[in-house]
Amino acid sequence: MAELCLTGLQPNSPELVRRLRNVDWLGREFSYAQYIRSIKMAEAPEPPAMSLILCLDRLEKKVVAALHMLLDANPDSLEIIIVNPQCSSPWLAVLPRIAHVWIDVDDNCPEYTSRNMGALFANAPMLLFLSDAVAPVPALPQAYINCLSREGVIAARGRVLKERQSYTALFRRFDLGDCSFPWALDLDENMAILAQQFFSIGGFDETLQPGFGALELSAKIYQRFPEYQAQQYCPEAAAFSHAGSTPLHHGMDSQISWKQLTEKYAPKKDENHLLLYYDYWFSLLKKFMKDKGAV
Repeated sequence: MAELCLTGLQPNSPELVRRLRNVDWLGREFSYAQYIRSIKMAEAPEPPAMSLILCLDRLEKKVVAALHMLLDANPDSLEIIIVNPQCSSPWLAVLPRIAHVWIDVDDNCPEYTSRNMGALFANAPMLLFLSDAVAPVPALPQAYINCLSREGVIAARGRVLKERQSYTALFRRFDLGDCSFPWALDLDENMAILAQQFFSIGGFDETLQPGFGALELSAKIYQRFPEYQAQQYCPEAAAFSHAGSTPLHHGMDSQISWKQLTEKYAPKKDENHLLLYYDYWFSLLKKFMKDKGAV
């Protein structure tokens, strides 16, 4: 697949420095170079409308098949970027056929560092992040493209179907129904965001354990772009959890991530600004439903 192959990447690698400079992330080259083993880049759609960043963990046959159908349905608009932290899945060998960018990283690379590095080597104005615990429907990229093309929309989350609510998720449900409405970007497993705004707020918090990175992004988006229309729930952007897996299969990590985020937004012991943030979105939802005559 490779038209360009970078191995033994150094902090002063021209390609790494160029991309970091383009998004005003200079200073991360030493951190990223220590994790990256190699990068292979092939020709992508020109220009791609959306870049899919997929960090591998528990890759399954059903997800691989879904990714093939995803690319077949969106051949001229979708760029696929795979970040592989030494995944041992037997289905790994077939993925390079559909990947435009393949990044091998050390197995101790933090998940949100992997996501940020994947985004760094993306070439589209829209970024799509999926978990390999879900199988996207072919129409998912176009649903996000339509949503993010609306005036004022910066980020959106989709839905994960046929999955029970996780006890670690607290307020989050994976499927919020069939109606689109303003809602916080709070689903790591299926979310999209405009690339320019993603980079301007620094991307994912690389200190967090996996689980609630999207919600932390949501809070940063709100601080910079407080208009409620900026974040949306997009039900047409659907994915299915495959048998034997759950979207939040990092159970303990998710609990740690929630605790980290709670502490970050709790300046005083008796205050929890994260809960107040959710109260804000619930109040918007209640108003939206009232205006629609649903309550």
